Amino acid sequence: MLNTFGFIEDLQTELGSISEKLIPNFFSFLVQLLALVVMIVIVIIVLYKPIKKTLNQRSEYIEKQIKDADENKKVSEQNIAISEKEILDSKKKANEIISNANNIAESTKQAKIIETEQIIAKMKKDAEEDILKAKQEAQKEIHDEIVNVALDASKEILGREINEEDNSRLVKDFLKDIN
Repeated sequence: MLNTFGFIEDLQTELGSISEKLIPNFFSFLVQLLALVVMIVIVIIVLYKPIKKTLNQRSEYIEKQIKDADENKKVSEQNIAISEKEILDSKKKANEIISNANNIAESTKQAKIIETEQIIAKMKKDAEEDILKAKQEAQKEIHDEIVNVALDASKEILGREINEEDNSRLVKDFLKDIN
């Protein structure tokens, strides 16, 4: 047991000497501890708080930029949807205009065809009438020429002048013979 007490005494002595080496003077220890606390407070006040404030401001700025970007994205998507709808409406309107123009062109074409057909029919009718008139005039001229030739021939044959009654009878007989 003596040995164990000796060991404890040796240990206490060594610990005392270590503590004396670490803390040679309590007042010195307290001053150093106070200096350390002051240094920590100064670092917190001078460096930590401004850096934390700057980091918070930067974080708020980034969050604001993200929110703005999300809002701009939503607005852009709405604008794209509106633009696509307007493009689709414009295409529909263009197709309607083209369809209307085609319908108008087709109806105008049909009207012009009908008008042209009417003009052609009228010209054909006028031509047929002109041909009929010319034929009748030619027949009348031929008839008159035949009558004159027949009258001249009958004067020569009969040696006298023929009256209207004789003339028409001779013409009828002559025309019967020709037909």
